[in-house]
Amino acid sequence: MFEANQHGGGTRWPLVRVQVGGTTTVTILRSRFFAMTVHWIGKSVPCPGDGCPLCDTLPARGVFYMPGLCCGVVSLCEFSVQSANHLEQHCGLLHGGMRAGLIVKLRRSSAKSSIYTEVMGAMPSASEVPLLTVAARVMALYQLPGPNPNESIEQYETRISTLSLRRCEAIYKTCLKSGSLLGTRQA
Repeated sequence: MFEANQHGGGTRWPLVRVQVGGTTTVTILRSRFFAMTVHWIGKSVPCPGDGCPLCDTLPARGVFYMPGLCCGVVSLCEFSVQSANHLEQHCGLLHGGMRAGLIVKLRRSSAKSSIYTEVMGAMPSASEVPLLTVAARVMALYQLPGPNPNESIEQYETRISTLSLRRCEAIYKTCLKSGSLLGTRQA
């Protein structure tokens, strides 16, 4: 009973945190972001899309994840819409587009500011992380299960969407009972 199960330890990658006034260097490991929509209820909750009861009462925001090598550890970087757009535009205009192996410096000037990115170089030997692997690691952040063996990204998305819909319905009912949903959409 007093022993740790070591088998599940590799399912969650650390999230890169950029402190105010600090910089972090990351080697990106995909040519595209993994994007999803979330609602904020004191924590981020994945939005299942069609039929989501939280969409009528809570704002939704897009979050973009990029796997990267930070301090020798494969990690996840989370970007807001503005931060993701800045990185994509910078890579597209000056470096031939986003690709695995670009070494990027991340910087945040204030607690409410976006993450500013600057490409510092490239690591030509870096290989791209598969989309299904990134999806599984991002879903682990939200306490959602990983893909089943031989499951495609489309099948996995359908299964996670169903689970997220049930979760959002339960959250909606709980919030209605507690009176924390006012019934008006916040902008």
